[in-house]
Amino acid sequence: MKHVDTTDELVAFSKRIREAREDARLSQQDLGKSIGLSDKAISAYEKDESNHS
Repeated sequence: MKHVDTTDELVAFSKRIREAREDARLSQQDLGKSIGLSDKAISAYEKDESNHS
């Protein structure tokens, strides 16, 4: 069974969120509104400070 380093995966996930948002030319506020989250929640996900639940 392959060992998965969840820390690295969460950092990569956070980076992909930010890059996708920026590629779509959305602000954190605009992305949050479109998916039902606050801009602070988006920021926390991008900084990997969220509980991810």
